[in-house]
Amino acid sequence: MRQSISPHSRPETPHPASQPNSGQSLALSGGISRKVLTQTLRRLQSNGLITRHRYAEAPPRVEYTLTPLGRTLQEPIAMLTEWAQTHGEALMDFQESTAANLSQ
Repeated sequence: MRQSISPHSRPETPHPASQPNSGQSLALSGGISRKVLTQTLRRLQSNGLITRHRYAEAPPRVEYTLTPLGRTLQEPIAMLTEWAQTHGEALMDFQESTAANLSQ
């Protein structure tokens, strides 16, 4: 996994063949703030799951890569994603019915 992310750059519309920029990364991440994204990336790095390489460019560019330890999470995360896609609607239905029962 290689993804260029700069929490300080402005979102822009890149050529479709280029790597995701920070604006695209934020869109893919469900709209989390740049601050939360930065904190999460730092935590992943401090836990040995990703490495960070900063390029001395203007504007600044940072590239994150999964470490061997981080790659061990790919299969479990894929399984969890598949489960969520299969059962997500049932989970939402349950949460809605529970909320409706609590409000009565």
